[in-house]
Amino acid sequence: METTPTLCSFPPYPFTPHRHYRQLRCRIYSPEPRQLFTTLSCFKPRRRPRQKNKLAKFHTIQSPLESSSDSKLQTVIEIDQFTAEASSLVYFVYYYSRSQFRQFLSSGLDAFHDLRTLIAFDDQNRTLTVSCRRSTVEFLDEVSRNGAWVGDRLPKWWPPAVPRRISTANRQEYQIEADRLVRALVDSRMSGRDFMEDDILHLRQICRMSGVKVSFNTENMRDSFYRASVDSVFNIYSRTPINPNSVLINGENGPSFLAGLAEDIGIQNTRAARIISAAVAARMRSCFLQAWALVMQDRHSEADAELLKMCHIVQIFPPDESSPEMEMLTLGLKKHLKVEQRECLMNMFISVCGKDSHKTAAEALGLVCWSPHCCSSCFVGAQTG
Repeated sequence: METTPTLCSFPPYPFTPHRHYRQLRCRIYSPEPRQLFTTLSCFKPRRRPRQKNKLAKFHTIQSPLESSSDSKLQTVIEIDQFTAEASSLVYFVYYYSRSQFRQFLSSGLDAFHDLRTLIAFDDQNRTLTVSCRRSTVEFLDEVSRNGAWVGDRLPKWWPPAVPRRISTANRQEYQIEADRLVRALVDSRMSGRDFMEDDILHLRQICRMSGVKVSFNTENMRDSFYRASVDSVFNIYSRTPINPNSVLINGENGPSFLAGLAEDIGIQNTRAARIISAAVAARMRSCFLQAWALVMQDRHSEADAELLKMCHIVQIFPPDESSPEMEMLTLGLKKHLKVEQRECLMNMFISVCGKDSHKTAAEALGLVCWSPHCCSSCFVGAQTG
């Protein structure tokens, strides 16, 4: 008579969340994890003792009917035991996360009460005391780091991080040359002159070849230099008569050039992205208003050229939808242009740039939907208005 092997698995204690949470913590943090589940393996009709390896999910069983020379091996996967352990893990993650959240709220409440007495003034001794607990500083640091991670997000066109090239040969000479160029740029700016495009390209080339970094005397001067660099890159794309995706600036495309330059002068990538996004919105506003001014002067070809400049920039640096910069741009254009005028500019933009960037233009002009009427009617309205 053949015997049929059967396997059964069950927890050795009631399945309660509190017990699972305590047992899982002991299992994870103790050097010798304790047993969570009891696995009982038996053969009918004769009972076998409990196996030593109770947590094993795979068991190799030798059939008693086969001869020793030609024995058959069976692998049994205990699904119930695996499911029970997975359920226990879910309980642990849930209760542990809830405990961490309560601890975070408790730390925030303690920090709030501590900050209420951050500054103490002694009128008798005429002294001012600033003090807080170490836990308060740690809580504020955690909040700032989590806030930066949630709030700051790089745009889609931002290039992936590339390891810096570190040149050991003549590195000191490159550093001296880069520092000298920065001092010349600062002196020129302090004298009332603008940053030159050639100097911007030269500084980026030095830092890219050698891997050196430079610093400006003030953060305001550094940001001013970077804004000028962004405008220079926009001007390069505005002047190009070819596809903007084929334009290279000293062997780099526009996003890679500006991202690398931000790292060279010590600007965080999130701040650099905000500066570029604001510059894109400002350039779009200028181009739309200038194009409409040219339309009112019956200079349609020049208006198309102005929109084409903006088209090249938007294709390389597309702004994020519903971003604060785009909302400010929309509000500004609505104040200066009527709905009919904005619809006319939208039709002109599509005729010049195609429908690749029409969503960006429609959002900037505050047009949820528009009808592609002939622009000649808009021209007539502009001339008569």
